[in-house]
Amino acid sequence: MAIFETKDWSQFTRPEPLLAAAPLDAPLTEIYGMPVFSYDRYFVALIQLYHVIPQGGGWRFHDGHVDCQLAYSRDGWCFQRSLREPFLANCTPDQPHAGCLYPTSLITLPDGSLRIYAGCCRLEHGHHALGIGSIAAFSLRKDGFTYLESLNGIGTVGTRPLLWQGGVLEANVQSPNGYAKVQVGGGRRPCAGGDVVWGECALHRRCRALEAVLDLRGDYRDTCRSAAAFRGRA
Repeated sequence: MAIFETKDWSQFTRPEPLLAAAPLDAPLTEIYGMPVFSYDRYFVALIQLYHVIPQGGGWRFHDGHVDCQLAYSRDGWCFQRSLREPFLANCTPDQPHAGCLYPTSLITLPDGSLRIYAGCCRLEHGHHALGIGSIAAFSLRKDGFTYLESLNGIGTVGTRPLLWQGGVLEANVQSPNGYAKVQVGGGRRPCAGGDVVWGECALHRRCRALEAVLDLRGDYRDTCRSAAAFRGRA
């Protein structure tokens, strides 16, 4: 992938290399396309990856499937790739996106959730037939680009120190098979008040979706004036 810029849609800068397949990708993987979207002070890229099938002869771009992986950037130039696993994956042969999947559009809905539209094909790359193409829509919860999964028992996640200047801090969490708790800590010690339960998530075995608001007031304002860090369990 390459990038170039323009101010008037008439004169453009020279294209510069932006992203390419790397050793962590499967052999013969190629980047097919990469639509980029502005999202909450980040640039989110949906990388379309073409997984080439080695062949002894014939047409190089015949066969193989296309799926989608995730990348992000703070400035729109330097992109960081996540795990080399599909973000939007191909499915079973009877489904619309079994062969190729080309995400092209991302929108935010009024409730904060996300919707991704993609062109799909049931057959592998280079095959053509009537009725094999379609447009699919994929839904994500707010900020649902990735998740953490505990292999066994309770998992603990801690953030970097956050400079808190008062007001309300919001947390967005989903714990479908357990519970979630949050603790606000200053330095090496928890702030006054100890553990704070997010909503009623700790009272239920399954918490499908919970968007909680942690209102730091009272004692928190005195003991965590300069910095605060979230530490949650899910």
